Amino acid sequence: MRETLMSDIRSQISNEVRTVVSSIKEDFAVTTNSLNKEQSNIRADLGKLEKRIGNLSSYIKTELNSVQSVTSGLRSEFNELIDVKSLDNSQNVTLLQSRQALIEKDLEDLKVAVQFSSSQVDDFKNSLSSVSGTSKTIELIKDELSSTKNKLQELQKEVDDRQQRDRLLNIEIVGVPECKNENLRDLLIQTSQYIDIPLTPIDIDHIHRVQPRQKLDGRPRVIVCKLRSATVKSNILAGFKKTRGLNTGNIGIEGPAIKIYIREHLTFKNKEIYKAARLACDQKGFKYCWIKNCKIFVRKNDNCPFFQISGMEDIKKIS
Repeated sequence: MRETLMSDIRSQISNEVRTVVSSIKEDFAVTTNSLNKEQSNIRADLGKLEKRIGNLSSYIKTELNSVQSVTSGLRSEFNELIDVKSLDNSQNVTLLQSRQALIEKDLEDLKVAVQFSSSQVDDFKNSLSSVSGTSKTIELIKDELSSTKNKLQELQKEVDDRQQRDRLLNIEIVGVPECKNENLRDLLIQTSQYIDIPLTPIDIDHIHRVQPRQKLDGRPRVIVCKLRSATVKSNILAGFKKTRGLNTGNIGIEGPAIKIYIREHLTFKNKEIYKAARLACDQKGFKYCWIKNCKIFVRKNDNCPFFQISGMEDIKKIS
């Protein structure tokens, strides 16, 4: 009873940790989406800046052409001044004053144009500095998120490993129909007798049915049994493997004969990894894919070494 209580406590702690990890994952996804949106905005701002740079470049070119035109005009003016030496003094003064007024006006226009161009350049520098600062901030946040993601993955792996360790002495019995007032201990002992493996009530820590993640009509709940030693567990699995075609009729259950399977109790994640590994083995021509002590192994053929599949990232090794 005490061990059952401890198992329930461990299960509750694992569920709480899984909830926290799930919450962190959701926050991570929201932050990542926000950063992606911010990056899109920055790209749009850079596009606008590039357009402004193009407009500013065209404007400066126009103003430079204007300066060249004014300079050329000034040269012409001075050349004309040289030609007016033949005129009398009063005419020279009037002409010089007129020319001076025109030159002063051109210079004033040029000054205004240069000031405007300078202001445009300053605005562009400020905008570029702001975008650069925002970009650096995003890079820092990305680094922090990457670090958080790694820590999250480590935490998730720790939770998964702990859950699997808690199931190390467990077996699953699949396919046994449910009935009222069933005695699962007696059923397991009767099954072990049929597969020629000695088993006593003291070898069984606890046994119960578990609710599946998604219940399917007509399919009985899986029986999970925790045994008191790894040796007993290994013997039962070996006996089942040796006994081909175990079914409900073999253990005294009335009705149509339904196949019964006994297997190691993997976590949901490891079941998904095992499923993916078997599929990859079929596709790549691997001969063996098996589970031992809740660990997944594959082997291409009798002449090749076996290796362990610890996570989904290892599936690519099956090639």
